[in-house]
Amino acid sequence: MSKRDSVGRNGRIVVLAACAFAVLAPLPASAAASIGVSDPFEPVNRALFGFHQVLDHILIRPAAVAYKRIVPKLVRSGIAHVFSNLGEPAVFVNDVLQGRGKEATETFTRFAGNTTFGVFGLFDVATHAGLPHHPNDFGITLARYGFKPGPYIFVPLSGPTTVRDAIGSVAGLALNPLILLRYSGGDAVGATGAVGGGLETRIDVDDELKALFASATDPYASFRSYFLQNRQAEVNGGRIDVEELPDFGAPDAAPTGASASTAAPVPAPAPTPSPASSVASTAPPAPSVPPAPASASGSSPSTLSALATPAPIEVEASAIGSPHL
Repeated sequence: MSKRDSVGRNGRIVVLAACAFAVLAPLPASAAASIGVSDPFEPVNRALFGFHQVLDHILIRPAAVAYKRIVPKLVRSGIAHVFSNLGEPAVFVNDVLQGRGKEATETFTRFAGNTTFGVFGLFDVATHAGLPHHPNDFGITLARYGFKPGPYIFVPLSGPTTVRDAIGSVAGLALNPLILLRYSGGDAVGATGAVGGGLETRIDVDDELKALFASATDPYASFRSYFLQNRQAEVNGGRIDVEELPDFGAPDAAPTGASASTAAPVPAPAPTPSPASSVASTAPPAPSVPPAPASASGSSPSTLSALATPAPIEVEASAIGSPHL
């Protein structure tokens, strides 16, 4: 096998590994559903997702925790910056293909500044200069040219993707400097970038993943929905089109919570008079009885009756608890 083929295969590993952990970034919250993406391989995908979760529990996350404790943050950040900078040429080309002139200019300036003043990307000086990184790839380019995403696929250690994004990832390999350049120690550099960048990203998203899986009744479907909606937001330029959001089912028939308290009350049916009450209503009125004399305490029976009947008590909502708390 030639050196170029070896570097090429290593570059594929680098890109796929980076994508595997990059998709675990914080994602928009939503119920489990796909956005315009079918999942015809769901049984197989679920099995592979479960296998990946086991690997994450026994291998990936413990390695990320150890990496965080052993390697200083400055070193970890430097490794992540270097390999992020190596991806800027692909971002630039896709900015151009999508007709995004302003973004293409910023990406080119970022790459030039970080490569020179940032010591080959070891330091992200461009972000401090007001030129932050923005994601772009051939999968997004294909989407903006009208290509449909195709079926959803989950690959252990590589992460979730679609047929369109998988094709875009292969096309993006052609612009990876790790593949284009011939240099000594390419395998070691590629392995360092793949492992270091992946573990760093796993550290960053640990809290988000815990929250996602702790509240999810179906972790597979929730993770699929998070990935697909985040991907759709990237295609839309950071915006989610509400018209493309999935229908999560019809609302419950009976109102619950605050909506139930605001619903109009249903009037109760009028009571049917009993025979006794009908007879009583036709009877002649009883003779009036003169009022009894006041008691020794000075209170009349009517006054005592009023005192014995409790008056309605009005309590402010704030005394019980505001519904806005």
